Amino acid sequence: SMEDQKLLPYCMAVIQEVQRVGNIGEINFFRENAEEVTIAGFKIPARTAILPQFPTVHIDPDHFERPEYFCPERHINEAGEFVKDPRITPFSVGKRACLGEGLAR
Repeated sequence: SMEDQKLLPYCMAVIQEVQRVGNIGEINFFRENAEEVTIAGFKIPARTAILPQFPTVHIDPDHFERPEYFCPERHINEAGEFVKDPRITPFSVGKRACLGEGLAR
């Protein structure tokens, strides 16, 4: 059951690491910004089609040490407990996230 997850920290860490490195949803849905914004010096006009690539965070060395390696231990704290990492977004984020996320977890 879902309560058993607390008893299986390494198993949960393996699942989270698989979701980090084995992204199956590489292409997300297009979004559109409501108003003009400037991000990192780039002006993005209102109503621009945007294709977010959330999984690029999963392989960013600024977020994960040695991201090219499969390492479930990165999700286990010093007490041996599983730590859910909010940067790992295999189901997307926000209102348009995967409806099946609850069932999958």
